[in-house]
Amino acid sequence: MKGDFLTPGEVASVLKLPIKTIRAFIASGHLRAARFGRALRIARSDLDRLVDSVSSGAPPRPPQGEVLGFSRGCGPVNEDVETCAWLRELGLDPERIGARDLVRTVALETDCPPWARFGSADWFHSGHRVLLPLWDARGELRSLRAIRVGEARADVPAVLDPFHESRPFPRKGLVLTEMVSLAVLRHPSAPPEDHAYAVEMVRQHGFWIVPDELQFLSLASEWRIDADRPGVIGVLSGAWTAELAAKIPDGCTVTLLTGAGRAGARLATTVGRSLAPRVSAGKLAMNERPGRQVQRG
Repeated sequence: MKGDFLTPGEVASVLKLPIKTIRAFIASGHLRAARFGRALRIARSDLDRLVDSVSSGAPPRPPQGEVLGFSRGCGPVNEDVETCAWLRELGLDPERIGARDLVRTVALETDCPPWARFGSADWFHSGHRVLLPLWDARGELRSLRAIRVGEARADVPAVLDPFHESRPFPRKGLVLTEMVSLAVLRHPSAPPEDHAYAVEMVRQHGFWIVPDELQFLSLASEWRIDADRPGVIGVLSGAWTAELAAKIPDGCTVTLLTGAGRAGARLATTVGRSLAPRVSAGKLAMNERPGRQVQRG
C-alpha cells in the first residue's frame, strides 16, 4: 500500500475484517471516505484512528443483561404488520417463524440500547427491525443480528451487528439456532429429558448448517413443531469454533448448505475438519438442496 490513501479492500486487509464490515463503517460514518471519481479512498490518518479503536480492548460481547432485556422488550414477528408483509415477500411464513420465536421485532416504543444503532439512528428508525438471537456454545443468548425491513438502500447495510464505539462486536462462537439445536447446545444445563430428545432427533435426522440468515429462517420453520426433525444451525462468516463442534453428538450426520465461492468452501472445510472423524459431514450447494425425508406440516 503506497501513498496517503487506501482502498476499502486495503483497509479490510490491514484490519483483517470482511470488506462488508469496512463498508458498514463508511456508511455509518465511523470511517471517513473520500470519493475520487467513482472510487472510494480512505485517508491513512483515518485508518490509524480506526486501528487504535479496534485495538483498544472493547468488550467481546454486548452486555448480556442488555441483550436479554432488549430481546424481551421486542415483540413477536407475527404481530407486526410491516415485518409480516416483508417476510411473505421473501417467501417466508411469519406465523411459523413467530410460533418458533426465531426472531423478534423492534417497535417504535422499544427502548434500544446504545449498541443497537446505525449512525445516529436506533435500529427502529434505521429500519433494522427484525432481530435474530445469537447463541453461544452453552446455549446462552449473547448477541443479536438486525435485518433491515423494506426496500434496499445503497447507503444502509441490509444486516447489522451490534456496534461498540466504531466497530461491530465480533460474532465468533455465536450461531443462530432453533429448539432442537438449542437443546443440544445447552447440555448439561438443559433438562435431561429435553437434551435426550434433541440428541435422538439429530442422531436420526442429522444437523443442517446454513451460512445465511434467511436460509436459516426458511429451514428452521419448515417442519411442524411436534414433528421429528433435524437440528438447524445458522453459522455466519467467522463464527464456527471448536467449542461449537464439540457439542455436535457423536455419530450424527451434518449437512452443510453452502453458497458458491470461497466463503462456502471455507465454511465446509472449517466445519468438516472440526467434526472429523467422529461425525459425518457433507456439503451441498444452495441450489442442490434435496427434498425432505422427515415429516413436514
